[in-house]
Amino acid sequence: MNILIYKSILIFNFIILGILFLFCPEEVNKFYIFSCLITVLFSLIVFYRVKIRQTNQFILFSITTFFLLSYIIVHFQIPIIELFGISIKSNIFHFIWTDESIINKSIITSSLGILAFMIGSFILDRNIKEQKNIIVKYRTNKSILFLIVPTYIFYILFFITSGSYSLGAYYAGDQLGMSNYFFSAFNVFLSSILITRLYYISLINNQKINFIAYLKLFGMPVLIIVLWHIAFSFYVGDRGPVLIYSTLLMSLYFTRFHRFKFIYLIIFFLLVGPIMSLMSQARSRYIGQSYLDRMKNAQMVYSEKTKILSKFESDNIIMPQTVELAYSIRCLNHAIYSISDINDYFFGYFQIRQIVSCIPGAGGIFLKIFGDNNKKYNGSSGYITYLIQGDYPKYGDGTSVTADLYLDFGILGVIVGCMLFGAFLSRYEQYLYKNSINSMLIWIILLLYLSSALSLGRSTFLHIFQNVFIIYVVISINDLIIKKISSNE
Repeated sequence: MNILIYKSILIFNFIILGILFLFCPEEVNKFYIFSCLITVLFSLIVFYRVKIRQTNQFILFSITTFFLLSYIIVHFQIPIIELFGISIKSNIFHFIWTDESIINKSIITSSLGILAFMIGSFILDRNIKEQKNIIVKYRTNKSILFLIVPTYIFYILFFITSGSYSLGAYYAGDQLGMSNYFFSAFNVFLSSILITRLYYISLINNQKINFIAYLKLFGMPVLIIVLWHIAFSFYVGDRGPVLIYSTLLMSLYFTRFHRFKFIYLIIFFLLVGPIMSLMSQARSRYIGQSYLDRMKNAQMVYSEKTKILSKFESDNIIMPQTVELAYSIRCLNHAIYSISDINDYFFGYFQIRQIVSCIPGAGGIFLKIFGDNNKKYNGSSGYITYLIQGDYPKYGDGTSVTADLYLDFGILGVIVGCMLFGAFLSRYEQYLYKNSINSMLIWIILLLYLSSALSLGRSTFLHIFQNVFIIYVVISINDLIIKKISSNE
């Protein structure tokens, strides 16, 4: 079938969903929900048929696939579970859905968002041409010396000021005031190291690099600090660095040198989900227990605690490994419920704040001027937490890509935002799989999106830009210093 026909099918499906949106019933309608979900499923099949026809391969290890997985889990897993007759418990129904009148609107909004992303993925789609005159950089440790040294310095400073964290306690609260700043600086420099090394690796044309040879390309000083940080984060129970830096470290191996097979994805969901949950359960704010003791206790209470904390009437739910992520659907639900007329929209406030926050300290100034220095306006996650828990929250409820856009511009914001993100990936994501790119800025953006794509559904499209600017500045300063030293030799 011609690619143009496939694309026409996606546009037709989008129009169908648009009509369903216009006639969205207030009362829960299972046929309406089923119609939305089956349209999304059919569109996904068509979408990947086009992708395979264009690239002659099915790329699993990609921003697009990881984002779609997280988006589907966040926005559709709970509706699918409820379609199978397993309902949310009545005592927490408001926590998840806010009101029955929101259910249909939430699902159709999410459906239009994912279709808009698919259509956007074909707007700027074109075969990339190999860029010429690309300078081979970051091959030696000397070329990134002013990234490696600060990385070790900031990690050591963080470690010795982190209090009980250095002994295995997760956020015991006894760290020194400067510890968090040292940790932030360490993450910036560590990301900069990996991104520059990956840039060099992207210039290598050899397609027969094995796993060990690939790791050696990073250099021993880089590997030591990265693997140590991943291992110690696992020991402490901090899941974020484990996922982000593991994905970043292995990114080009699975996009260029070794095909990421479907079986790997199945193993990931069957094993990594429970392991991450056990890591969370094994966290301790105290240092009295060994890690093995914590893991044993976590295994003993995990199953029972899962049943107690389950928000469903039955334990036999689809993909229990990801249901914690799926609960994030509440963010969009509460965002929709909070908008009753046009005056309730924020008209770009949350998007502008994320862009302004690229400059260190500017986000705080923006909040003081335009947000009355109120924490609930400190990003869409802060506002959604306020919507759910009020003025005195006990924890953060987070956000989602759809909730973040909906609060600013409603359904139009969700459609345009998802479409623009799809268009960006269609233009630049291919550089992760073949050829090289001259722009370090685009390279940074691509790798940061890839490293966080598995959780992007419960985040925002612009969240990475708070790190993009500072990482770009740090790499540019390193390049200037190295260039100056080389010119004087």
